[in-house]
Amino acid sequence: SSETGIMESQFTRETNVEQKTEDTFVGKVHPGWHPPTRDSIPYGGYIAMFAVRALDRRFHGKRVSVLSIRFVTIAKMNDVVIQISDVVEGKKLSTANIKIMQEDKIIALARATYIEIKEGFPGSPLIEVNQPPRTQAHPPDDAFPVFLHDNKKLDMHISKSSSQMLLGEPQSKGIVESWFRFADGSEPDWNSLIFFADVALLSGLDFPSVKPSGFGTYELTIFVRQQPQPGWIRSRVMTRMVTDGVFDVDSEIRDEMGNLVVQSKQMVVCQRSKL
Repeated sequence: SSETGIMESQFTRETNVEQKTEDTFVGKVHPGWHPPTRDSIPYGGYIAMFAVRALDRRFHGKRVSVLSIRFVTIAKMNDVVIQISDVVEGKKLSTANIKIMQEDKIIALARATYIEIKEGFPGSPLIEVNQPPRTQAHPPDDAFPVFLHDNKKLDMHISKSSSQMLLGEPQSKGIVESWFRFADGSEPDWNSLIFFADVALLSGLDFPSVKPSGFGTYELTIFVRQQPQPGWIRSRVMTRMVTDGVFDVDSEIRDEMGNLVVQSKQMVVCQRSKL
């Protein structure tokens, strides 16, 4: 889609920030950008987008390469205040620290890194992931309407094998394969990959000890690799182990053409199930 189409998208409007001072910005949290199991807690990646929009203003349109965010507490449906500090700008690398606040309290601390990307640099051959086609996946309304809250802002399909955990049959494989796109038809862009890196159902849910309402991310690092092509976003998230109430989540996010566009790593703390 055109640049105008991107700027007019619902996602862009609902992650917009208003600049108050050189390094302070305010954004309004909108409903609907939440995990399918929680209708009052926004995605961490959605909250992170307000920091990205503020950084866009501060760095005059540079594209963020790495965003590391540490969540102090769970975000709410309140306005967010973004405070940028410790800005270091170089020719090939720039960094900044960010505080994300709600109701005068810090909810997250982040660090952004901007690296000069060498477009056209010879890369390695594309390694294709053996992921079933989207046509064999479940639209959530058909597969598990009772479990998932209504979400009109994202189209989401989940592979049949991954959806078993939502039907009360976790497989203990720790893999979730999904497809996403914006419901209004707008295409993904560089910045929105920060959001898409955090929208998949967490693969830790494929283990019986992890319950949908009993976990929260406390550390998330996102690596943006390249501009996505138009179309669906393909997501494959993996959890290796659940230990002492903590599990890891590694995400590989590809565009519809199969290009690796963003990766992420997060650590999640969960509550123990009552046996």
